[in-house]
Amino acid sequence: MPSLARDGFVIVKLEKDSETWLIWIRTSPITDRALRLFKRITERHKYDRLVLLKEDARADYVTFKELEDAKIVVVSVGELLKQQ
Repeated sequence: MPSLARDGFVIVKLEKDSETWLIWIRTSPITDRALRLFKRITERHKYDRLVLLKEDARADYVTFKELEDAKIVVVSVGELLKQQ
């Protein structure tokens, strides 16, 4: 399970059910700058699904549409804990 780390970014690439997933772990709200840098970091990688795992419940500084356009599925740590 390789991971990428740059400028405070934690990105994990893994295989699940024959798909390649990129998991972006974010501990603070997403800013325009963070989203641009994330796209630049990941543009050369191939993946089937992109998931943002948010550890912070504060609102992001980007729109839901921007995350949707980037094909990012947002999941909070709280949501994962409720599923257990």
